[in-house]
Amino acid sequence: MTMQARQLEMNQALLLFTSFFLILPALCTNYLMHPGRRVCYRGAASSTSLSHTESFVQPVHKPYLTFCEGHRLCSTYRTSYRVSYRQVIRKLPPPMPECCPGWRRVNSHSCNQAVCAKPCAHGGTCAKPNQCACPPGWTGRYCLKDVDECSSGTHACAQQCQNIAGSYQCGCREGYLLSSDERSCEQVDQPVPNKTTNKLNNADEEPVASDQMKEEVQDLRSRVEVLEQVIQTPP
Repeated sequence: MTMQARQLEMNQALLLFTSFFLILPALCTNYLMHPGRRVCYRGAASSTSLSHTESFVQPVHKPYLTFCEGHRLCSTYRTSYRVSYRQVIRKLPPPMPECCPGWRRVNSHSCNQAVCAKPCAHGGTCAKPNQCACPPGWTGRYCLKDVDECSSGTHACAQQCQNIAGSYQCGCREGYLLSSDERSCEQVDQPVPNKTTNKLNNADEEPVASDQMKEEVQDLRSRVEVLEQVIQTPP
């Protein structure tokens, strides 16, 4: 590569580099001045100028003649001061963009916080203008409406569900008990018959059978006595 070609390439690179830095400020200015997300301008977005009159002290030099050394005339000047006035034009910075309705700034240059006309209830937070983000169990614009999990089928109960304010409670049918997770149900074991109780029941039934046998024995004895009397009586 010749020296002339290399010099030409360096000149082109330098021109491109210089053009970039000349265009960059204009791009940045347009970007900063352009309304962003949740930002609304009111009035002119461009900068304005302010003109006012200000006073200043102006020195005034007055020439005069005097005698110098050798009794020669010399020309010199005397300085005095006077108050003068001038017109000053000061360029004002562009106005600060304002937040759109429903948004405001909180410790930031951007409009980062939504505004709700009413406070969000039950621990909700304002997520959008006049719209709260509600915790589980509540809904509505300001989290004032209870969610009926039992009717909507969003509960986790295994058998029965009872709706309460902001939540729900699970229950179980007869013969089941609620588990430790307060969601599922466990079947209750049936009571095992007690042997002592069975013995008592059998003991209660034995006297009934014994009374019947006694009556039969007594009847047989009566018949035997009648027969003995008949045999012993002479004809």
